[in-house]
Amino acid sequence: MWQQALILKTRVQGGFEPADFGSLDLHYDFSLETGSNGDEIDRVVNRGAGGSTYDIVQDTSANRPTLNTTAMSLNSGQFDNSNDKLDSGTAYVTTDQTFTFFCVFETGQAGADVFFAGDVSNNLNFIQLAGANGVAIQTKFVGNTAGSNNAAVTTKIDGTQSAGTDGDIDYTYRERVPEILIITRDASENIRFFNHTGGLMATSTSDATDSDTNFRFQRVGAAGTGGSPFDGNLGEMGLYNKKLTDAEVLTLANYLAAKWSVS
Repeated sequence: MWQQALILKTRVQGGFEPADFGSLDLHYDFSLETGSNGDEIDRVVNRGAGGSTYDIVQDTSANRPTLNTTAMSLNSGQFDNSNDKLDSGTAYVTTDQTFTFFCVFETGQAGADVFFAGDVSNNLNFIQLAGANGVAIQTKFVGNTAGSNNAAVTTKIDGTQSAGTDGDIDYTYRERVPEILIITRDASENIRFFNHTGGLMATSTSDATDSDTNFRFQRVGAAGTGGSPFDGNLGEMGLYNKKLTDAEVLTLANYLAAKWSVS
């Protein structure tokens, strides 16, 4: 399958790699996992500039996601809506309050929370779909792990407003269909949400009461407290320690869409 990804990448993006923009400190690509369908995944190598310090692992067999060779166009990690999660032994914290998060995924259960990434032992840092069918995207960025989960920014798509948001997302994530989510944040607390076309879905303003609004990452697949586990498949995920421009987001989205057959 890696040959297929290489052919698509070369034809559509002229050899572009996500790392070409620089500052891609975390990058987890499940398409490079090998084995048979259903095999447990105990470690995913960080291919970003942060190196092996930020590999995500799971020592407990019962909590491991499994390799799925058929759900998406390339190999993916399957999370079963129970307690599957992968943790980094060392927390990664962005700097300068600027970053870009991206992921390619399939959600498996409409109405269930989907935690893509966040902290361990608390819920002060996370990126999630509050409702796997995309009822809302909820984010919380507190790099020093001080603050309140209740101050999280919720960006809804159902036509309603929530405190702390500025704009709604007129977009619904499809069930069992590959999707792309890209989020950028600048030092002025402006957050931008993009879909698989690189199109801007919404903008929102981060909570301004917390002194440190960097993103602290340590877990994939469940909330920091272990709740709201991911039900679906994760193909690829990355975190830049800087804000990509809209043009760069479009290039990244086009690359990911071609690689993962997202349309």
